[in-house]
Amino acid sequence: MISLNLNINDHVKVRLTDLGRRLHRQHWDKVFSSHIMSPPRYQPPRDDGSGWSEFQLHELMSLFGQHIGPGFSDLPFEPEIRIDMK
Repeated sequence: MISLNLNINDHVKVRLTDLGRRLHRQHWDKVFSSHIMSPPRYQPPRDDGSGWSEFQLHELMSLFGQHIGPGFSDLPFEPEIRIDMK
């Protein structure tokens, strides 16, 4: 067994699915829908060229947590989460 301490502020990488990209855009639109000034241009999550997008763990849980659970067939990201250790 390998033990790893992970802080919710640490960065993790996931491969978003089409659903994940849609949910990310919907979240962006919701956050800026009541913005008084004109909202900034939407910035989709960038990937590293291999499909991995980086999020802080707490952000990943907040954005996608309600869309993940046992029996869910359409996930916002692939089940594997990558943690790059320094």
